[in-house]
Amino acid sequence: MVKFIKFLIAAASTTYYGMPFAQCVHDGGTIQKRKFEAVGLQFVGPKRDKNFVFVIGFELIRKGKAGDIAQLLEQEASAMDEGY
Repeated sequence: MVKFIKFLIAAASTTYYGMPFAQCVHDGGTIQKRKFEAVGLQFVGPKRDKNFVFVIGFELIRKGKAGDIAQLLEQEASAMDEGY
């Protein structure tokens, strides 16, 4: 999965001539009284007519405060960089 996402980033970087083409997205939810946070990368399609979102993390969280979410986003980005 990590290799595929790195491939997409490289391909999109070339396609969009270095212009922004993706963003990190996140959203929280509650499942059976437990809080979860989903983290993903949202890409613009090559024809610029669609968006694609790849989930890179789905974590149980204890608190939903901004600092906790920021820490989770940093952990997921770090794990992607390490290629887990």
